[in-house]
Amino acid sequence: MTDSYHDMLINRRLIIRAALSMILLCIFCVLLILIFYVELPPSMETMSATLLGALVGNLTSTLSYWFDSTENDSTPAKTTTKERR
Repeated sequence: MTDSYHDMLINRRLIIRAALSMILLCIFCVLLILIFYVELPPSMETMSATLLGALVGNLTSTLSYWFDSTENDSTPAKTTTKERR
């Protein structure tokens, strides 16, 4: 693989991860608005509270991915011929 192709794959993965994170954040915000500002039937209150609880865990892991202080990258590092031996 050439370096430009590898860089393109890394950029594409980053864009996909960012888009999925934004979708998750939008769903979380819409759910918060529904719970606190819209009158919901009692049967929907339980379900929306359950969804909110499930999304909090996912949002926590998403935020820790983007704002974690460690430099752990899930992409494989490029190895040189000396490292392969």
